[in-house]
Amino acid sequence: IPEDGILGSPLQMGTAEVNITAEELTTNLQNEKTVNITLAYQVAKTSIKLTQIPQDATGVKVTLSPLYSNETLLGMFSGNKDVELTLSKEEGTTGTWQSPTVYTLPSVEGETFTITISITNGTISKSYDYELSTGLEAENEYNFIGSYQNSLHLTGTITASGWKTPQTVDFNFGFGNENGSE
Repeated sequence: IPEDGILGSPLQMGTAEVNITAEELTTNLQNEKTVNITLAYQVAKTSIKLTQIPQDATGVKVTLSPLYSNETLLGMFSGNKDVELTLSKEEGTTGTWQSPTVYTLPSVEGETFTITISITNGTISKSYDYELSTGLEAENEYNFIGSYQNSLHLTGTITASGWKTPQTVDFNFGFGNENGSE
């Protein structure tokens, strides 16, 4: 598996169990065995498209995490890693960024699968997370299409309303005052 976790083509695996008895080995080596192997994809096929990205964005990256980082010849997955995809601005569109189609090992079982979207504008970068209840599974194709929803913007004017009507409070204090105390 490449260091970045992205495979250049869809990885497939097939296995077969062939049983040869001891008698077959010693008496007739000319026997022919037929083996049928069915290949199955060991990866998820993924593409990501993001729309309504601010026009001043200079870069968009997406991180998929956590994904398995290794697979044994017996089909057992292990390790984990984050896979980062760099998106490109789609020609002829306003605010649409697209990843290439990639092949990755599936999500780590039992952990929350997260898509982290980082939008860069010059030297400022903001990140947003989206968690999926189920992760990437081998043999599945995923087309993620996200739409950036800008945060709440408030516009208006601040006006000082001025002081309320002054309140005058007259009071007495000292000896013989029923409201006072010594």
